[in-house]
Amino acid sequence: MKRKLSALITAFIISASMLTTACSGDGQSSSGSGSGGILPGTVPGTNAPMTEADKNVKITAGEWTNIEWTPYSHQYVTLQIPKGWTVEVTDLYQGGQTGSGTLVVVRNPSSTVCLSYMDFATIYSSLMKETTIESFFRDTVAGNSNGEIMNFTTTSKFQSESQKAFAQSNSAVLDAGVLTGDWKSKKLNMDMEGIYSGCVESSLGMYGMHTIVSPISMDVPKGTLANWNDVLTKIMSSIQWTSACTARYQAGSVISSGGSSGGDSSPIMEAWENRNKSEDIMSQKRSDATLGHERVQDTYTGDIYMANNGFYQQYSTSGGQRYVPITDDMYTQGYVGYLSY
Repeated sequence: MKRKLSALITAFIISASMLTTACSGDGQSSSGSGSGGILPGTVPGTNAPMTEADKNVKITAGEWTNIEWTPYSHQYVTLQIPKGWTVEVTDLYQGGQTGSGTLVVVRNPSSTVCLSYMDFATIYSSLMKETTIESFFRDTVAGNSNGEIMNFTTTSKFQSESQKAFAQSNSAVLDAGVLTGDWKSKKLNMDMEGIYSGCVESSLGMYGMHTIVSPISMDVPKGTLANWNDVLTKIMSSIQWTSACTARYQAGSVISSGGSSGGDSSPIMEAWENRNKSEDIMSQKRSDATLGHERVQDTYTGDIYMANNGFYQQYSTSGGQRYVPITDDMYTQGYVGYLSY
């Protein structure tokens, strides 16, 4: 039994989006390496003339800004994904109450952007130091990564109104919440961040272990969560379990009260909207400084871009006035692409 429980935990750990060792790159194109090229004539949509400095600015659109959606179907689940992304569906169903779950991992094959979602699931963890969802991700997921996930740190915690109501109505719920966290990928030598959610229950506990229901992971390179949040929550909201999937759990009477007929991104979205923005601003500024980046705003369109340090000085010295450094409050917004000069 202990080997079976250990296998269940290992299956989740290896498949979960936090272990993005199969991905490559940092989710960010090199500034100026795309197809943006030189902008001709006047600024599109305005009568503003292009200066010589503007003509020398190269724009590379972020991959999150021009997504074509396509349906994905599996025996157990259907969802919408960006074209070209991959989906892994892992059946962890064991029958009865020995652990169950259908794990869906969606990832961009060219980056470390991943979404992991499992419903109708029970995972027994003996490594949790506390009966909290934070402890599950910190102690069990990160703790079982063989050192790949380093320095997992919670940056904020949140509980949506729906999660509060759910916890109050069910005495078996020990914790239900959302958190944001930072960590480092040892293999990729890259700083990462993400949103993590789930529920800790005692109703199906065995041998003093805890039950984790419907764990969710959203993982992206540090500093890009604002760019990818809408894309990842749209994927999650589109998830629908098929009748073939739900029938097994209904027949085995193992559907937890935390289960659902499909994805629910509302707690994630609520957590994102209610995050500590002042801390987020400081975190983004530190990340930019570490990575050698600066952010500027297009004063004609309002769009925000990422550039390498020194871009604005070189651009403005050459007479450019269209792009200016952003203000602190803009650090909580996503950027649409990259600029180089």
